[in-house]
Amino acid sequence: MREGVNHRMQQSTTIRRALLATLCVAALVVTANGRIPRTYASGPAIYYVSPSGSDSDPGTQARPWKTLAHTVQALQAGDTAVFMDGVYDETQQAITANDGTSTAPITIEAQHRGAAKIVWQNLQSTWGKLAIANSYWTVQGFEFTENGKGTDTNDVLVFTDGVYYNPSHAPATHVRILDNTAHGAFEKCYKFYQAHDALIDGNVCYDITHDGIDVVQSDRVQISNNEIYHVGRTGIFEKGGSRSPRVFGNYVHEDGAYSSGYPGSPIGIELGDETDANASLCSSTSCYEEWNGVAYDNVVVSNPAGHISYGLAFWACKDCAFYNNVVVGAQTGLLARDSIDTRNPYGSNWAWDPQTTNPRFIDNIVANATQNAIEQQNVAGLFTHDYNLWYNTPNAPSEAHGVYADPHFVDPSGDWRLQAGSPAIGAGTTTSFTGYFGEPIDVSYDRAGVSRSTPWDIGAYAYGGDSPIAAPQASPTAPSIPPTATPIPPTATAVPPTATPVPPAAPAVPPTAAPSRPALISQAGQTGFATGFEGNDPQPTWNDTTDFARNVGGICCGLNQMESSPRREIAHTGGAALLYSGKGAKTSQSYSYNKVFDLRGKNITVRPATTLSYWMYPQNGVVGANGRDSAHVAIDIIFTDGSTLRDSGAVDQYGIRLHPQYQGDGGRLAVNAWNHVVSNIGAKLAGKTIDRLLVGYDQPGAGGPYRGYIDDIQISG
Repeated sequence: MREGVNHRMQQSTTIRRALLATLCVAALVVTANGRIPRTYASGPAIYYVSPSGSDSDPGTQARPWKTLAHTVQALQAGDTAVFMDGVYDETQQAITANDGTSTAPITIEAQHRGAAKIVWQNLQSTWGKLAIANSYWTVQGFEFTENGKGTDTNDVLVFTDGVYYNPSHAPATHVRILDNTAHGAFEKCYKFYQAHDALIDGNVCYDITHDGIDVVQSDRVQISNNEIYHVGRTGIFEKGGSRSPRVFGNYVHEDGAYSSGYPGSPIGIELGDETDANASLCSSTSCYEEWNGVAYDNVVVSNPAGHISYGLAFWACKDCAFYNNVVVGAQTGLLARDSIDTRNPYGSNWAWDPQTTNPRFIDNIVANATQNAIEQQNVAGLFTHDYNLWYNTPNAPSEAHGVYADPHFVDPSGDWRLQAGSPAIGAGTTTSFTGYFGEPIDVSYDRAGVSRSTPWDIGAYAYGGDSPIAAPQASPTAPSIPPTATPIPPTATAVPPTATPVPPAAPAVPPTAAPSRPALISQAGQTGFATGFEGNDPQPTWNDTTDFARNVGGICCGLNQMESSPRREIAHTGGAALLYSGKGAKTSQSYSYNKVFDLRGKNITVRPATTLSYWMYPQNGVVGANGRDSAHVAIDIIFTDGSTLRDSGAVDQYGIRLHPQYQGDGGRLAVNAWNHVVSNIGAKLAGKTIDRLLVGYDQPGAGGPYRGYIDDIQISG
């Protein structure tokens, strides 16, 4: 991300609003809120790649491979390849060879985000320098570019298509493109064709003559938290018969300092576009460029004004919606039109002309447009637009509940939260959305991951949800525990009456998501430890009991310290898990270590092969919890000699220290999803005897509200 980009954009990239539960619809697995889980369990083999390595070596850390092209051919289901820092001059197209699976995806990742730079050499006319031709692949943390921009539409940096490279292969599914930076190409940064259930999250794309992110004929794709600038044609679009795309939390902006060579000004975000008939799902009169696409909590900015032609666009899509977006400085705030564009030099090749049908434009802010509020061409059905705020924009439409006033952003050029007294506060309406396959898509969270409260505010940010400006307290409106919540078993310590609530929609993770809960383990002369917090498992010695803390209070509801006690709300296996929650100070270091299990009498001595494992579910948007803070939590152990796990240097399966601070900063913990953490603690702590087990929160910078669950803790070996 470029220097100077407002911290709100950085934070929204960090916050991952992902899986809450799974819902099976017509044999297609999506999440209950329509979002895609960001990570999977780790694989069985880790390989290493270095610019100084050799592809004839075994791919170990001591003898790494050298090229991306070799690596993506060699990896099997479950494997991970870590690219060490440096510049990789790639002279061959990299085409994947094997599929991963839902439980054993294939991952290529930079050891440090942005420090592994892939530079393709003289491949400008090669379609897809990185070609993902298989399912269940994750690509994370790279910089992608080439030694000079191409001059034709083959110049795509990253391309996903399971059929193009292997006609006998089914469409590629469950591909994740995460936290990468791509730049310096003619056609696209990222293109997807027949790539279902893909996730494009946290990426940066710039210096592209044509488009940033282009999705064609793909179902249930999530495009979230990306930043796109200096593109000549379109920032983000989905077309060619794509169904149920979700586009949220993205930032598309232009400053007028870039000339792409493409005539005219770019479009920010489109639902639909123009696709030649032979590349579309179908081209009959009953088909559309897109079905049931929704874009919400996005920000599109031209500063100075006029360097983006259309902020948002409905383009030959059916039953699509823009909710709670912000558009500042575009020539026209919204375009709604059919497919054929006679002004387009390719327009004469189009063999069909679907119309935008039943579009919805609600709770958005359009400010400082230079030419028009809405441009409408050949729209069919019911065009619903209301509860929008229009400011300093020509030809603003008359709406029954529209607002026509300055929205009072904190900073119109970089911080689109609302100031106290903004006319957008409480002026919106509650919205909902259903995907093409009948799946509900949750649009109730704002750009910062805060659950919107009724009445909704207009714009991408709920007032006070993540704002220091006269923010109201969360406790008076905190939701209550649903009446159907299952009580803690009689053998467990009762939940205190001030326990933090959980929304009624909080679901359980499907039973196929992980192996069954471990049982107690007996070793010769030693007893291991395991608990899943079920009725017959070891229960905490202490509930909600702080061992030592600084600058941490309760998350809400009259609580004054960190919680740590069992709940039957969300569980990895069975029905119970350990809830943790609290609120760190926003202006200084904050930490709280709560003691949970007294293990002094167990005589558990760490051996060289001893392993600690547990499952963790950091939450975002629940009772105001911030996903970034919720991830700064880890299991800690204090030994009888006073030493601690957190300061031992022990690392997890990704090489990240088992310290709450490092776990949160490591980027491997997905929010609103179960994450497996495994460590060979014996490598650092052999010979030590365990005194007690804790759960710790530790945030060295400005903290915030955090909440989540831990389950299936096991010490063995």
